[in-house]
Amino acid sequence: MGALLLPPVSSATSLNLGEAANYALFAGPNANTFSFSVPSNINGNVAIGASGQINWAYPSTITGNLYEGAGAGATDGSVSVSGSTYSNYDLTQAVADAQSASSAAAAMLPTTSVFGGRINITSAAQSLTLKATGTQTVLDVSSITLNNGNLTLSGTANDVFIINVTGRQGITTTGTSSILLTGGLTASDVLFNVEASGGTAVSLQGSASAVINGTILALNTGVTLSDDTLNGAVIANFRAASSSSSNSLVQNSLITESLLETPDATINYIGFGQGSDGSVPEPATLTLFALGIGGLLAARKWKQLRAARRESGAEEPALVLNVLKILAIQYSAYRAFVATINTYYRSLAP
Repeated sequence: MGALLLPPVSSATSLNLGEAANYALFAGPNANTFSFSVPSNINGNVAIGASGQINWAYPSTITGNLYEGAGAGATDGSVSVSGSTYSNYDLTQAVADAQSASSAAAAMLPTTSVFGGRINITSAAQSLTLKATGTQTVLDVSSITLNNGNLTLSGTANDVFIINVTGRQGITTTGTSSILLTGGLTASDVLFNVEASGGTAVSLQGSASAVINGTILALNTGVTLSDDTLNGAVIANFRAASSSSSNSLVQNSLITESLLETPDATINYIGFGQGSDGSVPEPATLTLFALGIGGLLAARKWKQLRAARRESGAEEPALVLNVLKILAIQYSAYRAFVATINTYYRSLAP
């Protein structure tokens, strides 16, 4: 079953990505071209904004649904989609929610700071750990540069980090650099709001062992992702309708032909504010729940009928017949319950 679009859930932060939080990769509207130059794995839903386009490198995979806005370029056979593909999908609300969240994050008052107002790590010996200052930690920095050193965010499962990156240099990682989490903090608790405009202000180019945790919200700039695994989401490269330039949302470094069968970059969807894995009960899970409840009710009714039989002296066949009637009624109720659940889930997608 393909991934489902879900209403936002509550978290420890007052910041809400709304419908934009439903996607592992949200390529904003109106940019001419987003390109993958090597195969990649996207484990989650993908959205392409109105009049946008993603050029995929064969054989890329989307483990989820693909949502294409009005006028979005058709997706070719270079990418396989495990779920459904929806054309002319209305992403207006998701775009507005992403823009509102970025503005809201930028307006938040910092709760902590770093020396010099930027993070610049040039070796493993300089790796930095930032500790939560409360349930919602807000940090403003002009840039984050990691070269073979790690940035570690430390907090509990109840904490949230919102990091506003205000300068043109944005976020750059190279070598074995990673953005790690500890203390119970998960990728759903971390948001990087990159405020740079134009160009490609987010460059995550490390190695196969490099891991980046958190959602990258970079609405006015592009993102380069090479080799790294990103646990979170990328929401980037929104352009005005008048834009005519070709932009790269997730541009992977070129690799030799012998490696083309091995995806070079992976995005594992863990939506900001959506829980540690973004998961919710699937219809099958709810069906099992319904069956369990039905079984308990049937068992209870069986005991009641047996007690009544002892008092009235009713025959055993009559008792069995009554139980079968009750089970038939409960089965009908169960079918109605499942139908209601399926209707609800269908309402979440076109």
